[in-house]
Amino acid sequence: LLYQHSFFLASKIARMVGVPRDKILLHWALAKAENVSPDISDDQLYTQISTKIKDDALEPVHFPYATVAACAASNGRMKLALHLAQQERNNASKTLLLLKLNEYEKALNQVTVTPDCDPDLFAYTLMHCITAVQCQVWNQDDLFRVCASLPRMRQFLINHLRESDPKLFGLFMKTQQMHNLRAKLYAEAACMTLQDFREKMRLLAASAAEFEKANNTSKCKLSLEQAKLWEMQHSVADSLVGTSLHHTILDCFKRNNEELAEKFKKEFKLKEATYRRLQLNGLAFCKNWPKMEELSRDKNVLKHLSLMDFAQACFDTNDETEGIHYVERLPDSGDKAFTLLRLKHYSEALECAFNIGNVGILMAIKSSCDDSNVIRKVNDRIAVLSEQDSEMSDSTVNSRSRGLSAVVADSLQDKAGCAQQ
Repeated sequence: LLYQHSFFLASKIARMVGVPRDKILLHWALAKAENVSPDISDDQLYTQISTKIKDDALEPVHFPYATVAACAASNGRMKLALHLAQQERNNASKTLLLLKLNEYEKALNQVTVTPDCDPDLFAYTLMHCITAVQCQVWNQDDLFRVCASLPRMRQFLINHLRESDPKLFGLFMKTQQMHNLRAKLYAEAACMTLQDFREKMRLLAASAAEFEKANNTSKCKLSLEQAKLWEMQHSVADSLVGTSLHHTILDCFKRNNEELAEKFKKEFKLKEATYRRLQLNGLAFCKNWPKMEELSRDKNVLKHLSLMDFAQACFDTNDETEGIHYVERLPDSGDKAFTLLRLKHYSEALECAFNIGNVGILMAIKSSCDDSNVIRKVNDRIAVLSEQDSEMSDSTVNSRSRGLSAVVADSLQDKAGCAQQ
């Protein structure tokens, strides 16, 4: 009966036997949508279909309006298809139908209605709209306007166009008053440009200008300072351009150019402690031991660095002799033992810890070291210290017992005197 379009009779039989009539309604609506007769308008057809579905469908809300709308669009009834599309409750079906109808703006708005929208559907919809703009089917100004109002879509558009269509990306950036975003993109491009120094400087200047337009004074200042750093780095060596200030100063010390390092420090107001640490590492790299010894005697330097820092710098350059020299100069034996342990000089740390009776450092050596000879020595030293502690404890207990007896005797005597009185 359905294939013969006998919908009334099919519906009557379905009602008699208690079968849902939604499938019959769908076939009837599809037949109506295929009606290409000019005698009936799209509005009239929509009224007939929507009224019938609301009256006879078991669940009108879940009726597949998108299927009927697609059929109407295929038969040239675009207005009917658009009316039916507005009734569709399934987000994906409605979005794809709107794309089929070339309703790009409505499709973009629809795909962002639900916060948990399918990311594949989101990407497909936006890519479809971008393709429509590139093929001049849709106006690029409308695409830019819609995407600018939706942060998630705007970011997707920026990321995609920056890689795939630089021309369209440039047009989008010019139409948007997003100075902060443009400034960040210029700064990022400046950092990513590896070859042309002048191009890096041009992009960084553009970034500073955009930050200034956005009244972002702090980031504008940072961009200008970065440009100044690049200029100074370029005057030293091209390989330094783009590296950090710390790396640049360390490189100056490695080149034995302390005057230039001092110039960078003053120009960018680097903290004294950071500067001295970079100087120490640079001198150790160059193995300039006399200069390091001179610094280790300077009271102003020792306000920011300790002798342990000097020892560590020597060990980092694999010069144990110089490192031990600074360890031996440590005034505190506990610091000396701990430094040797941290530097994995277990034999020296063992003797130092034993001399001051520090069992904690001995146990740390035992747990850190894999050398069986060292572990055996640690066990021997711990045993000796335990015996000494035991003897000291016995003598302490005896002296305390004698003292306690005297206190108790005095107390009893006082009590007897009070009782007698």
